[in-house]
Amino acid sequence: MLLLEKELRKRKPSLRIEIIVMDIRDKDEIEGVFSRYKPEYVFHAAAFKYTDQLEDEKNQIEGIETNVIGTQNLIESSERNSVDRFVFISSDKAVEPTTFYGATKKLGEMLVAAYQGSNTRFITARCVNFLGSQGSVVPILEGQIAKEGVARYQKSYSPRRYFIAMSEAVESIINIGVLGQENEVYIVSFGKKIAINDLAERIIKFSGKDVTVVDVLPRPGDTLDIETLTDDEKKIAIEKYGFLAFKTQQIGKDELSQHVASLEQLAAEIDMKGIKEKLGAIIPEYAMYQAHPVQPSLISMETVIGSAAAERNEL
Repeated sequence: MLLLEKELRKRKPSLRIEIIVMDIRDKDEIEGVFSRYKPEYVFHAAAFKYTDQLEDEKNQIEGIETNVIGTQNLIESSERNSVDRFVFISSDKAVEPTTFYGATKKLGEMLVAAYQGSNTRFITARCVNFLGSQGSVVPILEGQIAKEGVARYQKSYSPRRYFIAMSEAVESIINIGVLGQENEVYIVSFGKKIAINDLAERIIKFSGKDVTVVDVLPRPGDTLDIETLTDDEKKIAIEKYGFLAFKTQQIGKDELSQHVASLEQLAAEIDMKGIKEKLGAIIPEYAMYQAHPVQPSLISMETVIGSAAAERNEL
């Protein structure tokens, strides 16, 4: 945060900038900041976003409290304080979610849709993977190669993902905040899917090093491809302001608020089974995947790593 403040002041020395560190899980703290500063625009990007970590039950309470309850806190304070526009930064992992993180983001989209019709214009920007962001595949592979001379990725499975440059994503989200219409989801994605294999091979090639490739198994909930739209959303999506966009189906605010209150109570009771069951009741696609997970047929982790560790990339 300190580095961000320094960079902002360096770029815009005449601009008044106030950095406030707060916990979006604390409803009273959020309300205090909103009532004092009366923001016109809110870009909600705060999230526990590490997919693999959120598959671990010990982190799922944090996931619910931050990604769901925190989102509702921001939405409610925005509505009470007449924020002009609220932009929720969602993820392509919310599309027919197979992971706990994806399910929390899908629920965030549903919350944004439920609060339509007030003085605040609620909008969702559904983003793909940001190239170079903390915890993303590029800096992870670069760090492995630099420190160990090793690149660990799903070579046999070869998933494909959409990527976007950080600067392009930021500009897109700001434009959506200015131009976006209430009750719409905008897809922040340009170009085609990229195979992780191809991306990894390019990183290895440009490193100029002799790199050992270690083939690893998919993480829980990983799928070969991630889409930016469901089949039903594709039927109604149109091009708008240079983005694909569609209007969301509004869900009853009272009903959804009751669901969130139940999740909050289950989190307080540390009832992990209850949390997953409640998420599945709200998001049937998540419940369906949890009941029948689809994983690729690969040999054991030990065999994969043991055989691949000696393999040298010949690029």
